[in-house]
Amino acid sequence: MLRWKRQSVYEIVNIFSKCPRMVFLTTTGAYNLMTIMVAEDADTLNAIVHECSARAQMNIRRSEATIGEAPVVPKYLPIKIIATKEDEVAPCGINCGKCPRYEQRKCLACPTTKYYRGPL
Repeated sequence: MLRWKRQSVYEIVNIFSKCPRMVFLTTTGAYNLMTIMVAEDADTLNAIVHECSARAQMNIRRSEATIGEAPVVPKYLPIKIIATKEDEVAPCGINCGKCPRYEQRKCLACPTTKYYRGPL
């Protein structure tokens, strides 16, 4: 759950509606946003939570992140992540090629960028 200035809510929604890892994105009141994101592995999930998720954006006053395992029910979710592998910069504005976590091989990069080295 994230809290920020009202004018920023719509900006954040616009940015992250283009994120290929975004499964669920909704506002929950005037100043709150709830997201569900997925990643291919634990290192990449950790990187997106700390570097390129909504909680890393400017004007965030407070955020909470809960990291979970694969769901028990349903056992499988039909999530389609499209890896275009074309862009220099990810939809969130991060240049994955310059990110320390990417350089340390702690992140697979955004599937929209030419830096993506994941299985998709």
